[in-house]
Amino acid sequence: MPHFADTVRRKAESGCRVRFQLDDPNGDVPRQRETVEDADLSVSTRISITLEHLDRLGPLEGLKTCFSAPQDAINHVSLAVFRFDDDAW
Repeated sequence: MPHFADTVRRKAESGCRVRFQLDDPNGDVPRQRETVEDADLSVSTRISITLEHLDRLGPLEGLKTCFSAPQDAINHVSLAVFRFDDDAW
């Protein structure tokens, strides 16, 4: 998404709830998925990149980031779900 950080900030500041539920990049579930995918850009790296971009935003009312419990993470580690309003860009 172009201008990811700016878009997240703008949406949160306008009152939109922005939530990210991620797996722990150091957890067993991402490591197991990396074995399955055997991709150059690993699951844990993608999670870490996302966290880095979110950290750059600093404290932001309306923005919530959390890790999935390992027993839940196994069910969605290979999925990405995005929901936007009609003005995400």
